[in-house]
Amino acid sequence: ALANDAVFGGSGASISPIKEKRLRMASESIVIREKPGSKAWGGARHWDIEATYRFENPTKESITTQFGFPESTCDEDSDCNSMDDSKYTFHNMKTTVEGKKVKVTQGTVDQDNPWGRELGRVHLFDVTIPAQKTVEVVHHYQMGKSGSVMADDWVMYITRTGALWNGPIGSAKFTIAVLERPWGFSYPADYNLTTFETSKDGKLTTIAFEMKDWTPKQ
Repeated sequence: ALANDAVFGGSGASISPIKEKRLRMASESIVIREKPGSKAWGGARHWDIEATYRFENPTKESITTQFGFPESTCDEDSDCNSMDDSKYTFHNMKTTVEGKKVKVTQGTVDQDNPWGRELGRVHLFDVTIPAQKTVEVVHHYQMGKSGSVMADDWVMYITRTGALWNGPIGSAKFTIAVLERPWGFSYPADYNLTTFETSKDGKLTTIAFEMKDWTPKQ
């Protein structure tokens, strides 16, 4: 679920993430839920993702800037979470700022850019944060599932762009809810596992990680 907001600059056809020295990511809460098959998804299970961020402006002046929410592009040689023959992975995406839906445009990262191999299409929108205030940004969308002959499932969420904000992320929580108890799971060493819980009927397992004053490095 390639994501994590960042400030972007450049033209729509050649944009790149920019280190933001004024605004701070006060918190992020990412909830990734596995959903049962539906008609819209051809009976296949899929991921439902809600990403909630709070951004803080500690300066004494209002700041308006362009945010971007990146997404991977599928190519012929990759195994990615797309639906049918779509070259993109996000579906039914909605973005709100302080509870209000905002206008979103699309841009792409030039492949010659250092971020070009990691980031594909980027959902761009403008955000204004008043002086010494915070605003809430929420993205809600769905993704298809990818697996392997070993019967595993995977979902990927880029966090490294979170290191481009002013200072560490105040708090970061990632919650993954799957419809069956996994045989096992793996995660980066710098993630703090806080929850691994299976419901009594075994039909839902919740895995959660939470970090404080965190700077993602990978």
